[in-house]
Amino acid sequence: MLNDLFEAGRINSIILNEVGNNIKPGVFIDDLYSLVDTCFKRYQIKIIPNTTSASLNINNIIFHGLYSNKQLLKSDILTVDICFEYNGFLIDGAKTYSVDNLNYRNSKIINYNKKMLNDVIKIIDAGVKVSTVLSFINEHVSKSDYYLYPDAMGHGIGKRLHASPLLSLTNYIDFDYVFKIGDIFTIEPIIFDYPDDVYVNKLNEGVISEGNISSQIEITIYIEKKGGVHILNSGVLN
Repeated sequence: MLNDLFEAGRINSIILNEVGNNIKPGVFIDDLYSLVDTCFKRYQIKIIPNTTSASLNINNIIFHGLYSNKQLLKSDILTVDICFEYNGFLIDGAKTYSVDNLNYRNSKIINYNKKMLNDVIKIIDAGVKVSTVLSFINEHVSKSDYYLYPDAMGHGIGKRLHASPLLSLTNYIDFDYVFKIGDIFTIEPIIFDYPDDVYVNKLNEGVISEGNISSQIEITIYIEKKGGVHILNSGVLN
């Protein structure tokens, strides 16, 4: 059974990185969505009910980005968020890309995002509280040049999407939850270039101010019986 879970994570990494390899100036966002759909067919994975195959969030759009005929520019930054069901297991992952890898501003926030996540992974294990992880992330980002979006920082997954435990600094329902062996959950904090408010536009996209940018790398974690954690989609950290 766990083999299917691990395979789901591997496929998630592969698709995210394949999409990333096709993110270039002049590419249409719609074409990237089509590539995701092709990957779903190739790996025989299913769209989770009430979701889409992917959410592509460009520049100041931070979640629920929609299909678009926009062409990518060298200055753009794009987050690819993909979730799906594979043989009964749900997996969720995201990765942010700079359209131009030489763009200093974009690359800097992405590289910090990766470093922060790698540091967070080191403190997660059975017996650790959600509050400890949230406090660590909050303190880490507060010492950086960036701003932490306090909501939607992670959630339980595996058999259900957005299950307990909920990781959030605005909803404390699972703040005292203690991680245990066998837990499957995501860590996915969104960071902004500078402090900002988020509003939901008429298209249901989460948006920050024009000119601001964000980065989000989402990993799915499994706490192993032998101790420690397994990053199911570890390829997103490359």
